[in-house]
Amino acid sequence: KRAIQAAHRLLQVNETVVRKVIDLLEPFAGQVRQVFSDKGWIRFDGLLIRVRDLLRDHPLVREQLKGLYQAIMVDEFQDTDPIQYEILLYLGEWPGEHGRFWRDMRLVPGKLFIVGDPKQSIYAFRRADIEAFDQVVNKLTQEGGMVCTLLTNFRSDGAILETVNAVFDRLFISQANVQPANVSLAVGRIREAGFSST
Repeated sequence: KRAIQAAHRLLQVNETVVRKVIDLLEPFAGQVRQVFSDKGWIRFDGLLIRVRDLLRDHPLVREQLKGLYQAIMVDEFQDTDPIQYEILLYLGEWPGEHGRFWRDMRLVPGKLFIVGDPKQSIYAFRRADIEAFDQVVNKLTQEGGMVCTLLTNFRSDGAILETVNAVFDRLFISQANVQPANVSLAVGRIREAGFSST
């Protein structure tokens, strides 16, 4: 019980102290940003933000870039972050349209093809986010896209899959914006004897 009470106390934020810390650090952060800018340095996140802002704020640039790509395929989509989603959706927008926010855009049917498994997301420290992943998948399906789920495993033996499915069915319980439910896999066609993958 004491641990729970201590945890609740940690959740309480003293807004006056936080504001003072922000006021103290803000000039320093501004100076660091200015030094980086003066030297032409940019972090990866800063580069993504600039690309997103360029596409959002400059319709002519966005229109030209949209025309360069007939199709865009992104693998490991579960590890992309919300800024990267915006960039992809801006590029997937209908020609001649320039929605300010990605939720308001109409997408070209079939232009975006994403492959991802939210259960495998490992880059939360880099702002990969299952909630944003789900929002993009919902946007694509609302725009006429479809979700195809891999149900067959061609690599593993049935005994292994039976064990994995039993464990994962207990571990991966669906929680909105936290984790999807497990999708049990079936054994695929057994390779013919003597077949070598090398």
